[in-house]
Amino acid sequence: MPTRRSLFLSVPLILAGTAALAADEASMASDFVRQTGDAILKIVNGSGSMADKRAQLTAIVNTAVDVDGIGRFELGRFWPIATPEQRQAYLSLFRQYLVFNVTGRLGQYKGSSFTIERSEPLNGDIAVSTTIHTPGQPTADMQWIVSFDSGKPQIVDLVAEGTSMRITQRSDYASVITRNGGEDVQALIDALRQQLIRMQGDSG
Repeated sequence: MPTRRSLFLSVPLILAGTAALAADEASMASDFVRQTGDAILKIVNGSGSMADKRAQLTAIVNTAVDVDGIGRFELGRFWPIATPEQRQAYLSLFRQYLVFNVTGRLGQYKGSSFTIERSEPLNGDIAVSTTIHTPGQPTADMQWIVSFDSGKPQIVDLVAEGTSMRITQRSDYASVITRNGGEDVQALIDALRQQLIRMQGDSG
């Protein structure tokens, strides 16, 4: 039977193991962000049509980003009241919107590079801080929030200059819903569908 002394002595070992796990995840998150960022910049600076680049980016998003998790987070308190059909429609549109939104910004990062500054635990995830260098523009700070909840590293948020993109988007989505009745996510689904149509038209 464990004694109080043996339990007390085991605490440093447990803490050491936890710290080692956090350090391993921080290192893995840095490597993951470096590989993902390099892959994205390769697309940005590569040749090919926008359709080709969108297809390549979609493949990265599908593996590197927890799209469904972010989508549920951004729907927030409205997720539980959405019907199964609405959830499916919303997540499908959200995935398409995310890809079109990112590809629409590719031109802004032509010739860019980035450096990884540090990785540290943040609310159960790992925050990887980077500095983005773009010709002719001031450097920009961006944190990639990486989660290991799925058993592998996945991006769950981007924090640009201190602003969380998923929190900002959740606020925007809530505003759309509350302006159109308050409790029906169909208003957001319709708005996303119309926005996606416009984005597809703009992309040619």
